[in-house]
Amino acid sequence: MRNVVPFVIVLLLAMAKIGFGQDQDTAFIPPEPDSTRQPAPEPDSLIQPDSLTGAEEALLQFEEKRKEYEEEKVERRPNLCFLDSLSTYFLSPRLNQRASVEQSYYVDAGDYFRFDPSYFVIDYVSSPMRKTVQPFGLSGDRLNVISNGLPLHPFEHYIEPDGQIDLNDIPTAGDHDQYVVPGAAGMLFEGSNSTASLITYPQRPDSSAYESAFLVDQGSFEFNHVRGSYSRLFSSGREIDLSIGYRNGDGEFALRKDDTYHYTGRLYQPLGLDYGFSASGHLYDRGGQYWVARTTGAGTSYATFARERIDRSAEISFERHNADHTARYLLGYRYLRQGSHMMGTYRGAFDYGGRGFFVAREWVSGSSLLKVEVSSSHLNYNNGYEDFIRDDGRVSARYVKYLPQLRYAVMAGTGYIDGFDWLPSVALVITLDRPGWYMLLSAGYSEQAPSLHQLHLRFQRVYMYSDDVEDYADAGNGALEKEKQLVASGLVELGGIHTNIKFTLTGGKINGGIDWQNARIPISGESVYTLFQPANGDIDFLNASVQQKLRLSDILNLRSGLAYHNVNYANIEDKPYLPDYQLFSGLELHCYWPQRIMHLYVYGEISYCSEYDGYHYGGYGDVLVANVKLSFRIKGFRFHFVIQNALSAEHYAREGLLIPGRYSFFGLTWNFMD
Repeated sequence: MRNVVPFVIVLLLAMAKIGFGQDQDTAFIPPEPDSTRQPAPEPDSLIQPDSLTGAEEALLQFEEKRKEYEEEKVERRPNLCFLDSLSTYFLSPRLNQRASVEQSYYVDAGDYFRFDPSYFVIDYVSSPMRKTVQPFGLSGDRLNVISNGLPLHPFEHYIEPDGQIDLNDIPTAGDHDQYVVPGAAGMLFEGSNSTASLITYPQRPDSSAYESAFLVDQGSFEFNHVRGSYSRLFSSGREIDLSIGYRNGDGEFALRKDDTYHYTGRLYQPLGLDYGFSASGHLYDRGGQYWVARTTGAGTSYATFARERIDRSAEISFERHNADHTARYLLGYRYLRQGSHMMGTYRGAFDYGGRGFFVAREWVSGSSLLKVEVSSSHLNYNNGYEDFIRDDGRVSARYVKYLPQLRYAVMAGTGYIDGFDWLPSVALVITLDRPGWYMLLSAGYSEQAPSLHQLHLRFQRVYMYSDDVEDYADAGNGALEKEKQLVASGLVELGGIHTNIKFTLTGGKINGGIDWQNARIPISGESVYTLFQPANGDIDFLNASVQQKLRLSDILNLRSGLAYHNVNYANIEDKPYLPDYQLFSGLELHCYWPQRIMHLYVYGEISYCSEYDGYHYGGYGDVLVANVKLSFRIKGFRFHFVIQNALSAEHYAREGLLIPGRYSFFGLTWNFMD
């Protein structure tokens, strides 16, 4: 970050010199002044200054000053922001999981997907350790996460790597709206994958006011989770969003000592009427124990590893608006710092560092919205022994057409990385939103280069599953080729926002899909070791789901759904962690107690997935899991008590890690400053 200060100084000098000159958009016609507004009344001309009393003279001076202020005051036009307009046009309230989260509960960002059976959620343990989400049953890194306009891509190397991100690593303290979007629509919001996206936003004040939230959860196995958020809109045009979160827990198996800190921030500061400065960032730190199940003569035991995770990303930019605020020009800088360190039988110290620059222009013309951006980045990866560097450049364009009910958008771009040549991407998104039905259609194509970690992870073989032989190894693959995703999705919802039925169909083909695969490698005699290594392989998939919502007055809310996954891997025969069917159903009962101005809620949900296999053994899933929540609300205060796995069903969600039975926690949500 030491390069940021001189960069900002040079940028300010350049702005003062050239002024970012640009003609006004001639297609925009400013509104006529309000001719009905009457001028301020003049002071009584019959009153002579010499005959004024002290109070009358003070009043006269006040009126003169007020008149001068009214003449000098210039109305501030609203700023054009492509991302905010995009969220308004393409993130329908029907896609928002906010209501379901409030009815149920959440521990981490992975719980936002729990209500849609099209997404396979693996919660390894109830108290935080790791949670993964496989859109439409697909393994690997195929989920976009965009938090308040900032794309996030957590990095951590696990034992038995699968390429998926841990949704515990995504900040949630500032989340007010959570949109789960199928298909390529997330590419409009800077997502790189064309399969599915999670897009979250804080609660934005409607006027010059602020919004706040304070959330606390405490439960079994030393689980504590504290989150706070604050958003403010100032009359000067300044905007601020802040959040902080802390979580710790031992898990069902004690002494895991998982500790996590999360900080996020976003600031917009106007610099006069037509200039501005914005900054957004994310800071994450996590430590604790990582456990892997192993088999010994005495039964099942666990190999433990101390781990540390850091993730720091930031984006700052200067912007200039034309006089009518129908065009915006951006010049900015991006920063990235990530680390994943592990100590134990397996040792690893993996670090990413990066920086980049971008320029962009956004403008509106009639009912059309456009954005063009050019960016470059420099990325450095260290695998504990060597440094590897990647430089890339990218150009993209987005065109949005918004009509009263029909909206469509086209995105096209390409990047270049040495060794993988051009990486094009293109997407088409169409929405129809009417009172009685809603439709979202999308199709996208994107090419992904393998990460430096997948290419250059150093081979390591260690004792893992037993003490008899070095039976575990992982390594990168320098021969990896780029991945090509072609995905189409259709969503149709019939009915209103509270009572409806929804059909979703998503499918596609991934050529050269990059997935971590495990193979049994002979050593000598009957001894073998398991090698995890990324490889390319073609994938065909199709996902179909049907969901329904039913609301009776304000008393009963019912939601249920069923999904079918059909995923075919060309070179993975066993298809680990892939159930064929999933279902979900949740019911909330609400009662208002007027004598105490109190709302009472009782909520229950069940989820089920068909049987699936792990890496080494099979027979997982095929268990009905029930959760219960009791809560009450008084104005801005809400208390909740949650019982997970209320039926005490012993089952394995992840291989070797038993979820032993019932688990409970309680907490509160308090909008303390609103």
